[in-house]
Amino acid sequence: LYEMPMDIEWTLTDGELAIVQARPITALPEEYFKPPTEWPLPNPKAQYMRTSIVDLMPDPLSPLFSTLGLSAINRGIGSMSHELLNMPEDVELNAMMTINGYAYQSTGFPPSVWWLLLTRMLPRIPHMLRYGVAYWQDVAHPRYAGVVDQWKDKPLVELSPEEIQVGIYQVLDAFAHHLGALMASTMGPSAGSETLFTSVYSRLIQKDGDPEAPAFLMGFDSMPIQAEKSLYDLSAWCQEDQDLASYLAGNESEILIADLESNTQPAGLKPDIWGEWQIRFREHLESYGYSIYDMDFSKPLPMDDPLPILEMLKLFIAGQAKNPYERQQKYIDQREAAEISVRGRVIGLRRWGFEKSLNWAQSQAPLREDGIAEIGLGYPILRKLLLELGQRFTGAEAIETASDIYWLEEGEVKELVAALENETRVEDMRELITRRKSIWQGQKSVTPPPQLPAGKKYMGFNMEGVLAGGEGALEGNILKGVPSSSGKITAPARVLAGPEDFDQMQPGEILVAGITTPAWTPLFAMASGVVTDIGGPLSHGSIVAREYGIPAVLGTGLATRIITTGQMLSVDGNTGLVTLHEDS
Repeated sequence: LYEMPMDIEWTLTDGELAIVQARPITALPEEYFKPPTEWPLPNPKAQYMRTSIVDLMPDPLSPLFSTLGLSAINRGIGSMSHELLNMPEDVELNAMMTINGYAYQSTGFPPSVWWLLLTRMLPRIPHMLRYGVAYWQDVAHPRYAGVVDQWKDKPLVELSPEEIQVGIYQVLDAFAHHLGALMASTMGPSAGSETLFTSVYSRLIQKDGDPEAPAFLMGFDSMPIQAEKSLYDLSAWCQEDQDLASYLAGNESEILIADLESNTQPAGLKPDIWGEWQIRFREHLESYGYSIYDMDFSKPLPMDDPLPILEMLKLFIAGQAKNPYERQQKYIDQREAAEISVRGRVIGLRRWGFEKSLNWAQSQAPLREDGIAEIGLGYPILRKLLLELGQRFTGAEAIETASDIYWLEEGEVKELVAALENETRVEDMRELITRRKSIWQGQKSVTPPPQLPAGKKYMGFNMEGVLAGGEGALEGNILKGVPSSSGKITAPARVLAGPEDFDQMQPGEILVAGITTPAWTPLFAMASGVVTDIGGPLSHGSIVAREYGIPAVLGTGLATRIITTGQMLSVDGNTGLVTLHEDS
């Protein structure tokens, strides 16, 4: 009846059973949470894929993001389709929705929309490629930053629930407009330009002994690389004071965070040095700590839990992580040498094709990572607004804690805001939230199909390399994925569910994760290889693994479910095969 374990009070009267009360039972092992077994299609005639920005939503979505967040994203995509691609404002393209809690994009269109795509969108593609980046950089991003600045210094405790709600929608709309521009101007063109260059180079230019195509696209100063260099610079400053360096290196990161939050002056440190350390570390978090782990705004940000950043800082102080400046310069030198070599031997049409495709790919190379890193620009203030509203709901005894607001749906939040404004009865949502958390646990226990209806092709094209978790073939002890960064390594695995596990990562281990985003970048300096459930050769994990010179196999679909921490793995980034050793 309830599709989950319940504590039921019942009565039997005149042979009829009646339920008096039912409460969810949550103190049970995970296997008691009922996982979904069927994947019903919202439209049986349409197709649904976990691709593109869905890569940044690996888990079941929180109820608030699946309603409030996805509706904003759909508006943003529609707005960009209208402004950049000349599509009518009321036409939905790649509409986002959830199936069993997981995000999917609808890729099936009626004939009328196909006609619009051919007659309106297709002719505008050259315009988008020419002006899309400028629109993102000069219009969408400044607008996003402006809305964030407008709200970040407001005294939220003095605002009414309705005023807070206005702020939530304004920040969300700016986020979605920015995301739509990012998808149109950088994410798609970046992938397309790299694919085109790789094809031109491998078919017309490359000879035995020549570097692979990614060598021409490495060493650029993307935002994740800037963040790493900023942290390295901070470590160098810390080492100028031996007492501070010893304090940071000799204490657990949890203790360092507690000292920062409590503003405690540690014994043995000079007050001016301690004060300067606090300023510099907080400036680093302000500049880079909004980079998302997950697009679902219910998930914490690095600035909310800086433990992984502190772990990376300690590695730099101890000399256990490579100098990012030297690594970047090595790739710049390799890139320039490869370009000189090709230009010295290629002429005519092949030279023209090489130069054109290379220039386009290199102009796009850092933009995709910059754009993804900037997605979370408004998340710090958005989360503050939501949690402030959640605190009001907690005070009215509608929910248990402020963060439980993420387990409400958009319509329910609006109703609670209206009730608070009108000083009417507030509905108690606590049992409903408990049930939703249990359902989420069941959804989290399954692997969502990358495409519905199931298949590996769309319109005749093979989609294995672009679908989230699109491979996942396990034969014996061999796991197949997408070869994403060349090289081979055998080392113990470290399976990380999320940022809460980052402190467990040890240098030399193979990072195994559902997906990586720019906020995971500090771990790549420690990892000897990368294996993920989701992703492909153009995803973040692939690009960063190549920058760090470590092998990567992405899109296995199953890695985090069948690999255990400490298990010896052999990762072959050339073939996309991961060997699981039994004698670990």
